[in-house]
Amino acid sequence: MRKYQLSMTKKVVFSTLSTILLFFLMEGIVRLLEIIPDSNKPDHIIFLSDKECRWVLAPNLRNANWLTFKNNHGIYIPLTTNSHGIRENKEIPLEKPKEQLRIAALGDSVTMGYGLPKEYCFEDRLEKRIQAELDKVIKPDSIFRDVEVINFGVNGYTTDQVRATLEKKALAYHPDILLHQVCENDVHEFYTNIILEQSVTSNLNEHYFQIWHVNDSDPGRLNRFIQASDLLRWVSASSRNIKMKRIAVKMRKLKKQILRDQYDEAFQLYSNELLKTAQIARLHGTYVLLIIPQWKEMKLKERSLFSERTIAFATANDIPFYELLFDMIDITDKLGIDRQELHIAHEDIPEDTHLNIQGSDLAAELIKHHLYRIGSLPIN
Repeated sequence: MRKYQLSMTKKVVFSTLSTILLFFLMEGIVRLLEIIPDSNKPDHIIFLSDKECRWVLAPNLRNANWLTFKNNHGIYIPLTTNSHGIRENKEIPLEKPKEQLRIAALGDSVTMGYGLPKEYCFEDRLEKRIQAELDKVIKPDSIFRDVEVINFGVNGYTTDQVRATLEKKALAYHPDILLHQVCENDVHEFYTNIILEQSVTSNLNEHYFQIWHVNDSDPGRLNRFIQASDLLRWVSASSRNIKMKRIAVKMRKLKKQILRDQYDEAFQLYSNELLKTAQIARLHGTYVLLIIPQWKEMKLKERSLFSERTIAFATANDIPFYELLFDMIDITDKLGIDRQELHIAHEDIPEDTHLNIQGSDLAAELIKHHLYRIGSLPIN
């Protein structure tokens, strides 16, 4: 019996050592051959869970690896946030200087600047353009001397999250103007959130972002151990990609169902939040402007159902709006520019709404002209 136990002990020890050696051998091969693609590199924790907003940008990021897709390829964008979780390279005082014009931009990944370094986001370009105009004003009684455009955009946000961000964060900065960027997917994504949150199953949309590091501020020992190993990162990333593809398929099915059977109800919920945001901003003396950038319609040269209904709702409730699309169409037609060259190409999203550098520059210039044209920039 003792001889048998000794034999079993040897087998267990041998098996354990063999497994460890095999692991290190495979780890060495993976590192030597560098078979892990860029999209599977370790990411920083970009998004954190949040009670009111569901997820928020993590604070104090310094050139974090933000995985985005451009021209069908995964690329990393350096992402920096300040201590308030805003995509800024600096701290912004809550108290607004007397002679400063402060603009808050709220929205989803288009506002956040998906696929763009910070200096190419339309908020930064807009700030530089308005500042150049302010510098031309030499009157001593001018209302504003400088401008600050703050980017409160967060990837994946819809109207209820924008409203929560306004209340929780943006209003504390006393903005003079609120640019509220909306997109067609706001309707079905908001409705999907409600459906999933009320169902017995877990919140699919939030789970999607949890895979993208919506997590507690401490990633945990297991996650740190996985991130230390190329082999385990590859296994983890492969599993994550499979889950994400399954989730994406399920989300597309839900979208089609909502657009087919429940669009009226979904739009009502979306527009209710739109009105709440405008009302809250107005109570604090902030001018509100809806920005409607729907690249889908560029091919059709006509408004989508979403744009038509959003414009009708905004008009009925006295909410100013700007159809950025149609001015962009005019400019591109006059200059002979292919409209598709203004946004980032993505194989899974052929109608991608995200701006590239050229599109961001053009959008900033057009928004600046619109703000001056309607007199919402009170400059003497």
